[in-house]
Amino acid sequence: MTQHAAAPSRYERLIQGREYDPYGVLGPHREGNAWLVRVFLPNAQHVWLEAASGLEAFAREGAGGLFSCRLASEPPRAYRLRIDSGGAVHTARDAYAFRVHPDAADLYLFNQGTLLEAYRA
Repeated sequence: MTQHAAAPSRYERLIQGREYDPYGVLGPHREGNAWLVRVFLPNAQHVWLEAASGLEAFAREGAGGLFSCRLASEPPRAYRLRIDSGGAVHTARDAYAFRVHPDAADLYLFNQGTLLEAYRA
């Protein structure tokens, strides 16, 4: 009888660099009536989101560098993160805050190989 190991979760694949859709894990996601923001910062000790109401603290999810923050309202489109990397605190934008949403026509043309200037989509 052969024992099969359980398939790694999306978080494990992300930490291992094998997740095919990091946008599905990282950045802002609506969960019920709230928003959940996840970031992957393996060298960070603490992370905060700069919001209009002040700083919102992230909670560490395990030891891999994944942090999450639950918000009552949608975060600003280009939110900033305050990152403490063991004494050095700096501010950065979250690359996963900028979602890419090509429309159905662009997806069709892309899949056909006929989408000219795809960088504009």
